[in-house]
Amino acid sequence: MSAKKVVFIVLCVVLGLVPLFLNPFRYDLPVGYAGMFASFGKQLADANFRLPVYALGDVPYVYPPLGFYIMAVFLKLGISDWLYLRFMPALFSLVALLAFFKIYDHFYKSKVAAGLALLLLAASPYLIESNVWAAGIVRGLAFAFFGLAFYAFLQLKTDSNWKLPALTGILSGLTILSHPGYAFFLALWMGIWFLFHFKIWRKVPIVLLFALATIGPWLIAVLLHHPFDVFIHALGSHGTLGVFSILQNPLNLIGLIQLGVSKLFQIPLLGWLAAIGLAYHLYRKRFELPVLFAASLLFGLESRRFIVILGVLMAVGVMQDFYQAFSARKYWNAASFLAVLALVAVIFGVGVQRIGAVKPSLTRLYIEAAEYLRQNSIAGEQYLIYADYQEAEWFPYFSERTPIFAHWAHEWQGNLGEQADLLYENFDCGLKGDLNCIEDVIRRAGKQPGYMIIMKNKYRDLIDRLSTGSEWKRVYNNREYQVWKKVTP
Repeated sequence: MSAKKVVFIVLCVVLGLVPLFLNPFRYDLPVGYAGMFASFGKQLADANFRLPVYALGDVPYVYPPLGFYIMAVFLKLGISDWLYLRFMPALFSLVALLAFFKIYDHFYKSKVAAGLALLLLAASPYLIESNVWAAGIVRGLAFAFFGLAFYAFLQLKTDSNWKLPALTGILSGLTILSHPGYAFFLALWMGIWFLFHFKIWRKVPIVLLFALATIGPWLIAVLLHHPFDVFIHALGSHGTLGVFSILQNPLNLIGLIQLGVSKLFQIPLLGWLAAIGLAYHLYRKRFELPVLFAASLLFGLESRRFIVILGVLMAVGVMQDFYQAFSARKYWNAASFLAVLALVAVIFGVGVQRIGAVKPSLTRLYIEAAEYLRQNSIAGEQYLIYADYQEAEWFPYFSERTPIFAHWAHEWQGNLGEQADLLYENFDCGLKGDLNCIEDVIRRAGKQPGYMIIMKNKYRDLIDRLSTGSEWKRVYNNREYQVWKKVTP
């Protein structure tokens, strides 16, 4: 490879760092939400790495724990949770992008074009949201192992010795130990790739054996305290089994497709290039990526980040062939290369602009309100919160108190949908200032809150209604939040 190509690839990697680390360096608070993940990591550190049986709110501590163990190690070393939550997701995601650089090169045999694919993946707002925001302490880690495991699987040959399938199995196991959604799609992608390359079947048992050996200790620890149902519940959460809705009504396929490609079309130019790339791959009878794309579309919310990845790969693939078609013609070589660069530059620029427009939802005043509740209530106290979703998700971590309903880990209990319905219905009651509506939601939750935490600028009507009654007393107030306590008779 020429020195010019090396410089170009290095430049792509350096530019790819911009969207990854833009917000971690700009803000001293993490972007996005990760209250549950951060709480699990802190709990593991407090337990000196002994796997807990239950987490805050008595939800089963059965979430794949690798990300929590890594966070616990850093906390034990004296690294602040703020620093970890800001920067580690970006570092994990950088590893993933380098893995997908290699994956693109495997498919299309061009490291220069692979550098462009890395740029577009790095500047994807939804991939940043999924993997580089605070929740990337888990998702970013899974993103990295997903990329590494799939790349290793692509390298399997009929004459590979046992070491490569063993490594593939270990990386697959680490993906499972990081995030269930990434593990599901890794299995899906590997299964489809295997159908195209059935000759490697002798290596698959080795992959499965080492994957099982990697996750075995965790599975045993979980099943000693919890029924196997916890895994069945998680499998059906987040719309992963939405494919079965097609059996009830084939028209549901339209909704699944629209949902799946929605984040790919966040940047319309990228979405249309991906659509052209999909059609082009089918025309050229390159079926592997289109089949992966079609299969991924069938699995609801979790599919969107994987659709973005595949869309970028196919978009850059068609641009690579466009350049190569004209590169041998006099005067067209530079023009076609500049055309490809212009398309990539526009998509990259729009992506970075949107990524840079995001700000942390956390504020110091929010944290002060949470600390007030932690210091002035007893352990095990429950509350209602009226805020935006991200703030609501963080609050148990800072307050060390439990909401009467939340998304927190309820996919493992099988009632995630019910909890989500109560949460958003309660938000709606608060916006209307309807205390009767709130009481009805509390009754259906079957739990009694001792406190309300209220975002002032959004829930003025609720504050006004509480102020005229006698059942709740305001005990804390700052510029952004109020805390109200239930008055005991």
